[in-house]
Amino acid sequence: MGGRRSRPIYQIIQKTPEAAKKISDLSKSIEKLDIESIATKSGSLFSNAFDFAESFIHTQKLFEEIKKKYKPKIKIRIKKLEQITRKEWSLYKKKNNIQLSKAAEYNIIHAISKALKEGKYK
Repeated sequence: MGGRRSRPIYQIIQKTPEAAKKISDLSKSIEKLDIESIATKSGSLFSNAFDFAESFIHTQKLFEEIKKKYKPKIKIRIKKLEQITRKEWSLYKKKNNIQLSKAAEYNIIHAISKALKEGKYK
């Protein structure tokens, strides 16, 4: 059977010392089969994942704005695209009063600039 492999926890949750400790605590709870501890620690760990869910919405909206604004200039280097995307994200974030984690913001900027570079805007 084929299919997609699920992503490891460290690719879903932002890589911070706090998250690493939460992952470690969750692993220990799983080893001990402590159901109550597993429930609380996994809930605590994935509460930060809501930033990522919200970031998908903002990524699409910002991507559409950038696509309309810069379509004639789309054939530029990835570093320049990242600068443009970072600038546009900053303006979009201020305009809509958005507060996301740094990891979520990085993912938005990287995803948009990569999609623009690969021509996924057609």
